[in-house]
Amino acid sequence: MVEHVDLVFAMDYENQVQLLSGFPQSKNKILLLRAFSGERHGPFEIRDPYYIGLEETERCYQVLTSCIKNLADKLHVNNSTRA
Repeated sequence: MVEHVDLVFAMDYENQVQLLSGFPQSKNKILLLRAFSGERHGPFEIRDPYYIGLEETERCYQVLTSCIKNLADKLHVNNSTRA
């Protein structure tokens, strides 16, 4: 599947390393999703909320929502300039 998609997003460095190890030919399309958070400083990983409680799970959801919205906006702008 990795060979047939444009981008692959990892949540943390461990996921990213696993993807890069398994698909070295796809290194240019494996990115950390947090890169689209809009934050200039801070962690680049999105922690797995499974073991960290409700408050951190809600924070994870907020970060994911922000990243996906920013990514969608960026893709929309890029597609609009191509048209």
